[in-house]
Amino acid sequence: MDSHAKNTGLYVAIGILCVLVLLLGGYIVYDKVLTDKEIPVENNTNDSNNNHNNSNLISKLDSKKDWIYAADYSLPTNKESYYGFSDHSKLIRVKDLVVPYVNIDSSDAKKVNQEIYQLYEELIKKFNNNLKEEIWFTTVKYSTYTNNNIVSIVITTETAGTSTPIYEYYTYNFNLENGRLLSYNDVYEKLGYNTNNISEVVKEAVTNTMKEKYKENDFDNYNNQSIGNYTSSVSNNTIKYYIDNNNKLNIIVTLVIPAGQGNFDTVITLN
Repeated sequence: MDSHAKNTGLYVAIGILCVLVLLLGGYIVYDKVLTDKEIPVENNTNDSNNNHNNSNLISKLDSKKDWIYAADYSLPTNKESYYGFSDHSKLIRVKDLVVPYVNIDSSDAKKVNQEIYQLYEELIKKFNNNLKEEIWFTTVKYSTYTNNNIVSIVITTETAGTSTPIYEYYTYNFNLENGRLLSYNDVYEKLGYNTNNISEVVKEAVTNTMKEKYKENDFDNYNNQSIGNYTSSVSNNTIKYYIDNNNKLNIIVTLVIPAGQGNFDTVITLN
């Protein structure tokens, strides 16, 4: 083979090699772009959309979900449902025992989520115990309200079977700017009350509620006991409270009424 033919073959080989290099480089770039588009970053609490574009709010644990959402908890039960009440007329289902999950990235929220999970465990325990006679039952529901960067949660359990229902309440109020729980003083001061007038406002509200529920001759005695229950709950820091969708303060007071079990946890809305 002469030198001219050799050179021609060499040029062709070099040309083919250059085309292959270009094709390979283009494939690498295309593959990188495609990969970057197909693998999203999830649960990124530093995302600007995490706080609904409000940099003043604390991060969520999951930017795609609401501040409070239904917890996906599940524990084993002996049955999925049963008919409770004295005449077995009320359907009780384990799947209805749903509690909230606090989607706030803070130590207070973590503590509250642990408390709520313990409540869920207790609900499942009661559910299994109630299967023995299938008369008594305990149900649960919750509501949330957001007002001026404050989110309030109220969880209500109802226990009944053969007598007057018993209600228990669990309340939490979070400042969405820092993720901290708000104290009773924090909440009522934000709503315009102060340490000088809150007691009188509550006393009047309790008295009006008692008048609706009990009108016997010894009213003052039981009314004073009910007001005393409120005062004690404030002193020992067990007072439960939340802000509703009308931006009003609601407190839970144990009213003393000589009927049934005699003590009833009652929600009282302050005007």
